[in-house]
Amino acid sequence: MSGSNPEQAAERERSPWTTRLAVVTACATWILLLVGCLVHGTGSSLACPDWPLCYGSAFPKMENGVQYEHSHRLVATAVGLKK
Repeated sequence: MSGSNPEQAAERERSPWTTRLAVVTACATWILLLVGCLVHGTGSSLACPDWPLCYGSAFPKMENGVQYEHSHRLVATAVGLKK
């Protein structure tokens, strides 16, 4: 036996990019949570009546709460693609 415990072996095998990816994903999810709070706080939850588009457009006119709801969708897409 080499004398090292399993935790030390796992730490050596983990590459730095895995840790960075986890941190970036956690930060992006936190931002998504904040944007979601903004959507709820402004009452914009139903500003876009259809999905995945908003009023039939990928980038609708940003007025009447659409900017909050659509921004949340864009951040959620980015977080989903990151995973």
